[in-house]
Amino acid sequence: MRQIYKEGPIFPLKVAFSSESASDFLQKLKYMELIADNDANLLADYKNRLDSMKKEKESLLSVRAKLVRLEKDALAKRGEFEDARKVKKRFLKKVKKKKQYGILTRKELKKASNNLNNLISRLLSKLSSGEGLDIEDKKGRLSLPVKGKILNKFGRQKDRQYGSFIVHNGIDIKARSGTPVRSIFNGKILYTGELEGYGNLVIIGHGKDYHSLYGHLDSIKVKPNQIVKAGDVIGRSGDTGSLVGETLYLEMRKKGKPIEPVRWFKTARRK
Repeated sequence: MRQIYKEGPIFPLKVAFSSESASDFLQKLKYMELIADNDANLLADYKNRLDSMKKEKESLLSVRAKLVRLEKDALAKRGEFEDARKVKKRFLKKVKKKKQYGILTRKELKKASNNLNNLISRLLSKLSSGEGLDIEDKKGRLSLPVKGKILNKFGRQKDRQYGSFIVHNGIDIKARSGTPVRSIFNGKILYTGELEGYGNLVIIGHGKDYHSLYGHLDSIKVKPNQIVKAGDVIGRSGDTGSLVGETLYLEMRKKGKPIEPVRWFKTARRK
């Protein structure tokens, strides 16, 4: 076969001249045709294999490209997972911190309430001061000591920020530091000073076992035993002892027990 291709077009002539007879020539020619047909089949098969290999190579390249994309996607997903894990970790840490802060807040409020109760117990003998006064006649018509939004409700409430339950014996009124704080009714100053959990504090007796309490003051403008009228400035608001910033803490009591204060006032805006 190699010889046929090597000799080219003259090869059949050489076969003819080298043949001993016509039948010998035809026999050799038949063998040449068989060889040529077989060679054509081999060439066709080779071409088919080349085409198949080319397609396989293209398929492999496509698979490789897909694997590269999948690897990049996997790395990206891994990065997103790590970011999500870090965010979750920070969130859980924040929640834990808030929970601990909420527990601390409850403890501080309870301690402050106990301090106030002890002070009230010592002042009970003076709470009847203000003979002739009748604050009950003014219920629902009193003016708040400062203008502002009420930040919490009286009594046992669920803290929105920390999810824990806290007992509020009074209300916090939003007020910028330095705002004049006025007496809600005529009375006598029973106490001025600093008390843990309430900061600078003023307590006024209004007669008939009623008194009002003003906490977190920046400054105090009255003295013990001083007589005041409704609307008199007793101090200026601040944030001393406050857990929520600049506010005025207002509490009302009867016979030493906290009472709901909001219903006593003619205007009271809640947050």
